[in-house]
Amino acid sequence: MDDVFPFFQPVLAADTCDVWGYEVLGRVSTPHGPKSLVPFFHDPTVPAREKLEVDRLIREKALKVLMQAGPTRFTLLLNIQPQWLLPFLDNRERFLTLQYIESFRIDPEKIVIEISETEFSGDMEQLALLVDKYRQAGCRIAVDDVGCRLSNFDRIAALKPDILKVDTRLALASGYDQTAQNVFDILGFFAAKEGIDVVMEGVETAEVFRTGLKAGFRYYQGFLLGSPGPRPSICPNIRTLMRRELEQFADQEIAQRKSQFTVMERLETVARMYSLSTTPSELESILIDAVYDLPVNCYRVYVCDRTGYQITPNFTRDDRGEWKVDTSYRRRNWAWRPYFYPTVTLCRYFRRGVVSNQYLDLESRRATQTACSPLKNDLFLFVDVDVTCQ
Repeated sequence: MDDVFPFFQPVLAADTCDVWGYEVLGRVSTPHGPKSLVPFFHDPTVPAREKLEVDRLIREKALKVLMQAGPTRFTLLLNIQPQWLLPFLDNRERFLTLQYIESFRIDPEKIVIEISETEFSGDMEQLALLVDKYRQAGCRIAVDDVGCRLSNFDRIAALKPDILKVDTRLALASGYDQTAQNVFDILGFFAAKEGIDVVMEGVETAEVFRTGLKAGFRYYQGFLLGSPGPRPSICPNIRTLMRRELEQFADQEIAQRKSQFTVMERLETVARMYSLSTTPSELESILIDAVYDLPVNCYRVYVCDRTGYQITPNFTRDDRGEWKVDTSYRRRNWAWRPYFYPTVTLCRYFRRGVVSNQYLDLESRRATQTACSPLKNDLFLFVDVDVTCQ
């Protein structure tokens, strides 16, 4: 037991470019240097009681380090294996970690309890009761390894965590393609809607870091930003690296949005021509000529009313650059599309064109943004733009 000790891996915040906290990781001394205790904790032949004793010792030593550091800004992230603690759920005494926090006079708000539940197969109500023990003591709760298994969302709903720790193996397995980015975007959107912070784990390259930035993640952890060590520390160059990556990310995002202005300027020209028309047939005749003035990355044009019904045919550009008319889309309703009412509402309020967020078009399978511009009589001109051609 004397050979067991904690290591600390920094977690950095994008808003401050500085350390937000440290995750506590178990290590054991060997003749060849410190070794990870992950194989020990996942060894099915080791009794759970023995694992729990080692785990508690690591947490005690880590909390002592935090206590000895005095008043501090950083947070400590402690992993908890719920299957080891469930037998103690009905114990009237407080969990030993909570006793440490109290006796060491540590602010519980500086402690994040990571629920490592990928191996947990027990009752969700019991798991929620266990988590509440820590929450009632003032600790924050994180769900670890989000993205590793499909059951994460039911557990997130049951545990109502403060933090999600997203596993980047999802991106690594897919080669950083757009599908991985879309999944991260969904997690970021979900977290924002629920008021949950996100820690992106396993950040080993700048490319992975940027996928998290695009998804709106706030915290980052991985070998790119800092390796685990025996003391809470960080290389000063990491702050410079984060600032540089944030600035490059900002430049790319601004450049991408500037390219949208060209589409919107052309779209406003078409919208002004529409304002002179009075009938659907006049709208269509104007559109037949106007589509040729749009940039080459615009591939679909149509007009809808405010309730989502399409009142014109689809005007679609083919692979040769020629525009085709498809009347079968007339009277279809698009109010169910996620971009429809956000863009229409902004158009009606500001009386100018707006552009939706990026998505994958269901029919063309293109990475698309939809530009929307208001017309008279509560009609709206829509143009689908292939963002890969910008």
